[in-house]
Amino acid sequence: MTKSSVVPFELPSEFSPDPLTEVTGNGAKELLRTATHTWRKSTAALPR
Repeated sequence: MTKSSVVPFELPSEFSPDPLTEVTGNGAKELLRTATHTWRKSTAALPR
């Protein structure tokens, strides 16, 4: 039986080619979380 030469592919969610990409992605996620939270609070306060 021959040894496999297949290299496991890293998942994009676990792969960060450089620290700047990771920092930028984390900042974008936090910005979306904050915007969503603010939007939910503002729409919940509207009269129905």
